[in-house]
Amino acid sequence: MLASLRSNAHLSDPSQVKVARLERSGQISVIPRVCEPQVIEMTIEEGVQTVRVKLEPQLK
Repeated sequence: MLASLRSNAHLSDPSQVKVARLERSGQISVIPRVCEPQVIEMTIEEGVQTVRVKLEPQLK
């Protein structure tokens, strides 16, 4: 199954898969999971602006 994820859906982590189905032909159909971007805010030092980092998952 991992090989099919890599070759058919270009995914390496099964947690990135929403649904995987074994078709009658023997092929595996994959629907990737849609992930929301993660936003991290942090203050570095007093008097410095707050830094906001937006991390978006990279799905191929």
